[in-house]
Amino acid sequence: MAVFDIGSNSVKMSVGRCGDDGSSREFAWRSATTRLSSGVDRTGRLADERMEATLEALEEMSLQARALGAERLIAVATEATRIASNGPEFLARINDATGITVNTIPGDREVELTFLGLSRRIDRLGVMVVADIGGGSTELIVAADGAMVSGKSWPIGSARITDEFAPDDPPSAASLKQMRDSVLARLSSAGLPDRSVRLVIV
Repeated sequence: MAVFDIGSNSVKMSVGRCGDDGSSREFAWRSATTRLSSGVDRTGRLADERMEATLEALEEMSLQARALGAERLIAVATEATRIASNGPEFLARINDATGITVNTIPGDREVELTFLGLSRRIDRLGVMVVADIGGGSTELIVAADGAMVSGKSWPIGSARITDEFAPDDPPSAASLKQMRDSVLARLSSAGLPDRSVRLVIV
């Protein structure tokens, strides 16, 4: 099976073999930065050149996945296609061009999958905070003794903040402070625990 994550900033592919007992073993992985969400907050639409870059990456990845023996190709799409008016149209193009079955997942499902995707090797005793910082959204999760207590997908991401503030390259100290202060203000109601947190995973 090949699984694709069509994110706001990058496209990722994992190819793995699933066992009858529910186990899985990943043996190939690939990523490409395509910046699908670039400009979407301003226009409400996915830009043509960003869609083409994403589609090209997925075509190459799907060929590689099939060459490795993948018989089933599935994908999830996140914030960029959630908010773009032409998101559904673009996902239909992906399916037509590559045969990949794509579903846009809502923010709460992205939170659940983020937590489920944590490595089994992580010691989950005590209180932990998980932050999955993407291009268009950030998933913040609070868990206690291995169980998720709360979680929310926030419309804050690396590509989104870059588009909003358009900092110099490299950004100045003043630009970094402005972006940091803005993000902290938006997350002021995140409800992160004020008690002792044993582990933070980013």
